[in-house]
Amino acid sequence: MKFLKYSLLVLCLSFSISVYSQLDSTKYKIESSVLYSNKDKLPLWFYANSNGIIPSESSFILNASVFKNYTKTLDHFWDYAFGLQIGGSNKYDKKLELNELFLSTRLSQFEFKIGMQNEPIEYDGLSMVNKSIIWSGNSRMYPRLSFSSLGYLKVPLSGDLLYVKGLISEGRLFDDRYVDDVRMHYKNAYLRIGKAYGFSFELGVEHYAFWGGNHPTKGELPHSFKDFLRIMVAKEGGGKIENINALGNHIGQNQIRFNYNNDDFEASFYMRNMFEDSSQYFLKLFYKSIRDIKDINYGLYFNLKKTSLVKSFLIEYYSTMNQGHAISDDGSFILGYDSNFNHGLYGSGWSYYGRGMGISLNSPTKILDNKRVIFENTAFRSINFGIKGEFSKNIHYKFKATYHMNYGSVYPKYQGKSIDDYPSDIRLYTKKRENQTYCLFELYFPQEKLPFDISASIGLDAGDIHNASGFMIKLSKTGFFK
Repeated sequence: MKFLKYSLLVLCLSFSISVYSQLDSTKYKIESSVLYSNKDKLPLWFYANSNGIIPSESSFILNASVFKNYTKTLDHFWDYAFGLQIGGSNKYDKKLELNELFLSTRLSQFEFKIGMQNEPIEYDGLSMVNKSIIWSGNSRMYPRLSFSSLGYLKVPLSGDLLYVKGLISEGRLFDDRYVDDVRMHYKNAYLRIGKAYGFSFELGVEHYAFWGGNHPTKGELPHSFKDFLRIMVAKEGGGKIENINALGNHIGQNQIRFNYNNDDFEASFYMRNMFEDSSQYFLKLFYKSIRDIKDINYGLYFNLKKTSLVKSFLIEYYSTMNQGHAISDDGSFILGYDSNFNHGLYGSGWSYYGRGMGISLNSPTKILDNKRVIFENTAFRSINFGIKGEFSKNIHYKFKATYHMNYGSVYPKYQGKSIDDYPSDIRLYTKKRENQTYCLFELYFPQEKLPFDISASIGLDAGDIHNASGFMIKLSKTGFFK
């Protein structure tokens, strides 16, 4: 804890020095938004995947940010970047929140970073999960230390065939949780076959883990360096806590993606799934059967580089109706299911500051007095469509529509029973199917005469879960310090 506090102090001092010395390359952005709903909650796509910045109720928001990107080419060995974003709202508990604060340095093609920086928006903001089922940008970012490559690096002696990239980080969760002072471990590794131009194929895995912290009844949870090594490889605890299960709360994502890129358009087809144990590993596609991996997010994205009316569009599908094991490894009895984003030991589950960190369609439904967070609607199917373009140079649009079928939670009818007595796996769900539609239409007016840009959005939720309509008006100004 002391190390993190001192690190943040150094970050703030470095940030101040950087702003003073590099004003000509430092940008600022100011945004003011008004959001209104005819019901208690806003339409979903107003506040979902907004990095926790937008409250779920009608509100007024003011955000101010200062940031500097890398400005030197890779011919220069060293460069740095930083960012700060502060937001205020009449609905924030503290009225003023620190949304981003980070400092990063580039050494050749590698990056060190400290602080909180939101993940970049992928697929023009049309996706329901951005680029990750597990971290969609639905909640606030947590502070962390990270080391990563800057994009893909060519594998030596492979010509233009093989490229790799990766990241490893350690952070802390500072919200009011069932288990306090939780550590967050995250890493990813990706392989690309082929250059960025033309055809390419990507295969990657991402791994998150809660570990350590202070449990309300079990006390201080394992947090030594030896425990960290166990977390790295998802090994069982080997002690009084989690002596059989993997130490901590592990959750991951596998992804394969096919790409084509030329001067006229860019296209991507991706398949990704999340896992909370070995029953959902995507690698089973290669040595068992696709029938073993039924919970997959499919997506198809096109970016048209030389058109204006339609510049990009996306369609994707996601199902979580299976959720892992049906039968034990030795085939003797029927198992339970993973109950995505819930956890017994780490009772706040996959949430941060009351928001689910993963796909926003699976959001917390209950926050109990003891700070336990319950995700009840974990079994669903969803189809999402989005399109973005320009009616004219000064009128841009974006449309997004999601059809959602919710079944509550999945559980086996014969959990723990002998497979000899109950030879078939029968899944039951806690709810009859609920049908829901979420829509968003946005117009963006970049200005040449006025000193700010304008965007106006309307949202609509209709169905068995939530009915609401509303609008959002945003004014924004971006520029460089001189």
